[in-house]
Amino acid sequence: MTNHPLPHRSPQRPAQDEPLSMPMIRVLVPHSPKAKSHLQDQPIFKLPFEVLHEIFALTILLLNESTIFQRNRELALFPNKKRPASPLWALCLVCRQFNRLATPLLYQTLSISSHPKSVTYSAETLLHETLRQNTTLSALCKKLYIEFSDTVCVANPVERLIGESLPLLNNVTYLNISGGITQSVQTYGVVKLAVKSMRQLQELHLKRGAVGLLLAPIFTIMNFPHLKTLTLSGIMTQPRNPSVWPSENSEGTANFTSLKLYDFGEGEDGLSSLMQWTTRIEHFTFLGYIGHPSATNWTLGSILNHLKPHSSSLKILEVGQFASLQNVNFSSFKKLETIKVISQNIEYTPEEAAAVFLTAPSLSSLTWHFATCLSHQDEWGPHPTSYFDSVDESQWDFKHPHPSWRYDFNLREAHWLKLFAEHMVAGKSLLRKIHIQLSPLKDGKKYSHELKKMMTEEYEECSLDELREIVGPNGLEIVYRRPYLHLRDWWVFDLDPTAAFGPHPLPELPRHGPKGRHFPSFYNEDC
Repeated sequence: MTNHPLPHRSPQRPAQDEPLSMPMIRVLVPHSPKAKSHLQDQPIFKLPFEVLHEIFALTILLLNESTIFQRNRELALFPNKKRPASPLWALCLVCRQFNRLATPLLYQTLSISSHPKSVTYSAETLLHETLRQNTTLSALCKKLYIEFSDTVCVANPVERLIGESLPLLNNVTYLNISGGITQSVQTYGVVKLAVKSMRQLQELHLKRGAVGLLLAPIFTIMNFPHLKTLTLSGIMTQPRNPSVWPSENSEGTANFTSLKLYDFGEGEDGLSSLMQWTTRIEHFTFLGYIGHPSATNWTLGSILNHLKPHSSSLKILEVGQFASLQNVNFSSFKKLETIKVISQNIEYTPEEAAAVFLTAPSLSSLTWHFATCLSHQDEWGPHPTSYFDSVDESQWDFKHPHPSWRYDFNLREAHWLKLFAEHMVAGKSLLRKIHIQLSPLKDGKKYSHELKKMMTEEYEECSLDELREIVGPNGLEIVYRRPYLHLRDWWVFDLDPTAAFGPHPLPELPRHGPKGRHFPSFYNEDC
């Protein structure tokens, strides 16, 4: 769970004269012999360090871009709100053993925010002083999140602290920079500093602020020798000026093998330059597009044309709702094993879709994403099953689907996948898994159809279990997950809907009726 190896030790209390590994953290050690004896007799202290480490690591599972930036926004809106105490911080104060295990995890992931509404910046200042005075702690940081304000162009002390802190964080392997204004000058400046100090960086995420990101500065300033994954969100179009556009000398100079593009606002030239920038792409993601006039013309076929220089290395391909299957041929992508598309492609008949995916010689996993939120519709259509009440399955028209079917999963989709699986088996495809990805995210105050069905009796009509039993004997596996929360409890996870998914049940939570809903103090339904 962490990049810091722990030596094997017997579950005994450390010697009294053994120095603390992290002296910046004060540890509460009982002074009386009776208290010490009672502490040592607790069952948890009899566990090996490796087991305790795995238990402590569970406290940081939810530390990702969504949860960290959400917390920063809450603190910016409510500057007087007390920062929640970290469970790892509490563990550091229990005893010396817990301190040695929890401190590396506590400093493994750090976040810095420069929201202008936070007037004191006390936490950021204290963090900077801690890292400056104790290089042992700064060396523990592996993941760093930086969020700039994208609303007000006002200099604040945090920007200076960020510049002074980056040279101390030499062991960072994951860097996430979000926000920025005035053509994202802060973002580019931080990347320049990171290039000088973070030579071990393997994953870089750049996310646009109010204006957006430009490709030319990214080509110019990026030089990470060990970079493996580059994620760009919000690339905007720019004038074709030789002074701002990358030169031919940049071709083949990058080392990353995974390229992920979100809200890509550039045209054919921009995508082509990115493809030529690196020598080998194994994982490519293209989700969403904005701004550029040619963006509406993106198809899966045009994207594959740009990927041809990497046809011998591409293994994973993930594309968005514009991914038409027209004129698509995967035959030149010999190593392509995983394809992820969304349910818009279900407009094609099972025979047509199977004919396309049969051209991928090594395809073993196919993911279909059914998500209402991807359709960008203001209102959901009528419930799909109402249309089939008096219609025989043989009369279903796959060429002209109902608008509300495209981002939903029900009887029609189950029947379509059954026929698709039969055609793939008949074509002797190497396909072994079909992942059905249901995303019950809300758009505004409305929930998707699949969420409502999966949390009520209507879920049984989806026939996912029956579909898995039907295609199983043919060597295909249907993989999916369902939420295990009742719809009346879903409001608890408004800030993090994905928390309802997972292999283990969540703790029991209080249930309230429609008139007794209780929201956290920072929750605002109008946001």
